[in-house]
Amino acid sequence: MFYTNDILKIFNNCCEFPITLINSNYEVIHKEGFKDEFKPIFSKFVEDSVLTNIPFNDAPLTWTYENSINYYIIPQKNEDSIQYFLVGPYKTDVNSSKHPNVPLMDTKCLKYLYDLLMNIIKDYSSNKLAAFSPNISRVIKHVENNYSEPICVSSICKDFNMNKCYFCRLFKKETGITFIQYLNNFKVEKSKELLKGTNLSLLEIAFEVGFSNQSYFSTIFKKITGATPLDYRNSFKN
Repeated sequence: MFYTNDILKIFNNCCEFPITLINSNYEVIHKEGFKDEFKPIFSKFVEDSVLTNIPFNDAPLTWTYENSINYYIIPQKNEDSIQYFLVGPYKTDVNSSKHPNVPLMDTKCLKYLYDLLMNIIKDYSSNKLAAFSPNISRVIKHVENNYSEPICVSSICKDFNMNKCYFCRLFKKETGITFIQYLNNFKVEKSKELLKGTNLSLLEIAFEVGFSNQSYFSTIFKKITGATPLDYRNSFKN
């Protein structure tokens, strides 16, 4: 699923707890309610390589820092990759004087926060285009139907009669990522289907999903997934 920043905004608006979406390389995809003073806590989370030893079984778990600060980690399978929602940081000790701006949470709330996030994702995914403005909805539909053709910001703006600066700002505002990031993510997801389900060469797949050459396709694929297209294909062989 394509998680947009709107999901995080809705969650944060409902409960006022910070929430961050990251990939398995600890790269931040979206964040909401996150303050600069939380950065050292997140850095420690990365430093501890918390995700390395987490088996993916959909079960949320908790990471604790300095015996009082926590992240509630909710793994989510997204196509063939894993992403993680981090709820927090939050603290559970009402007497803790450290990090005074970290919100306090009763641990009994965790289950309900999990249910809240899952319901938001479910409702949003059932009608994801409705959350976008008409212009952005049309652009996303256009990409889904024409991703194998040459597409760039300039061609989109020409086809939909939009100012380039306006379109770029609007797309980033509504989706949380740039148009090129969205386009490349979409192409890579389509290429995964071909890598798994066909015997097409890497060059043929690159052309099939709209990349102009194999080298650029491989570079973008590895940047997004952490693996080369060939390694990804070989991972499905016995």
